[in-house]
Amino acid sequence: MTINLKRGYIWNTLAGILNASEAIIMSMIVTRMMSLADAGMLSIAFTIANQLVLVGKFGLRNYQVTDVGGQFSFSIYLKTRLVTVTGMMLCTGAYLGYASVFLEYNKNKILIIFVLCMIYAVEAVEDVIWGYYQQRHRLDLGAQMFCVRWMGILLALILFISRYWFPWRLNGRTGK
Repeated sequence: MTINLKRGYIWNTLAGILNASEAIIMSMIVTRMMSLADAGMLSIAFTIANQLVLVGKFGLRNYQVTDVGGQFSFSIYLKTRLVTVTGMMLCTGAYLGYASVFLEYNKNKILIIFVLCMIYAVEAVEDVIWGYYQQRHRLDLGAQMFCVRWMGILLALILFISRYWFPWRLNGRTGK
């Protein structure tokens, strides 16, 4: 087994574990630091974002990584992905408009759904870059990129929530 294959296996496994547990970890953080209602709102946002990311990804990576002959350039795959991500964000905007008028979502619900959809839009673009590395037998680089991005997102979430949560701890309340 070559070094790149070993690294690719290890990093891809770590990225898979992080990908599978990102919603659970974020829900645990929000539930612990905020409230069950906030965790429920996050759960709804994850559900909507996970449905919309399918529009953004559009199954393009399956074609990309099997294009071993290089029939299409990376820029074609990237431009196609930008079109699908634009479609994803248009669907996000349409849903948020509908939800604010007909479902009476408040600003917080709309904001958290929008933020998660943006995170997944970035993930969809990153997926094409990951596919590029996979074509060149450097799966480890794409997986490292994914891990660093999600660890940054989790850290930002903790810092953002603690900013609002911490002052209440000083007053003796738990923030729940």
